[in-house]
Amino acid sequence: MEDSFAEVDILELIKKNFVLLVAATLVFGVVAFAASYLLPNTYTASTSMYVLRQKNNEDTVKATGEELSYANTIAGDVLAIMNSSLVKKDVAEELGIGGLGGCSIATSNESSSRLVTLTVTGPDPELVAQVANSTVANTAKRAKEIMKISAINVIDEAVPAGGPSGPDHKRIGLYGAAAGFALAFAISFIRAAMDTRIRTGDEATKLTGVPVIGHFGEVEA
Repeated sequence: MEDSFAEVDILELIKKNFVLLVAATLVFGVVAFAASYLLPNTYTASTSMYVLRQKNNEDTVKATGEELSYANTIAGDVLAIMNSSLVKKDVAEELGIGGLGGCSIATSNESSSRLVTLTVTGPDPELVAQVANSTVANTAKRAKEIMKISAINVIDEAVPAGGPSGPDHKRIGLYGAAAGFALAFAISFIRAAMDTRIRTGDEATKLTGVPVIGHFGEVEA
């Protein structure tokens, strides 16, 4: 069986099963693309904020390695608070929703910066923007209490999206096409590898090491 798999000519396999491979790719791609429109739309809203640290009168701001390290630390702490169940509970209570109303949040922070970005994705554009802005407000409140920072300044307030951000119909269609091609190729490969019939004199010579000295013609009954 291992020898059969090793001897399969991939290019010849593709040529022989070209129609099957193309058909499976097109059918799976079209079906996946069409099915993606049955999925619910999702909407995205983003907001960014800048974290100001609490300073004593004698503190001075210096662009030193220590200052940059502090920026990373404080931004990381704010991200942790933003993703905490405490803030999520505050948001749910403020908006009167269960959990986050089906919304998911993603946070990021640029290296050596106190700039924090929040992205919220969910089923309703208005709700997504409300969750984003409420999350920032409640994060600022909790961060001031816990970390004693001076403020979190909102740079870009989240606004309702003008259109859905997902699902990505083209990408789903491409995934479906790739799955169709892979399935058809796998079937063709296994079928070729398991086919032990000898069809030509060259195949017989290669298998036995004995040259072919003659052929029988096909005789009609």
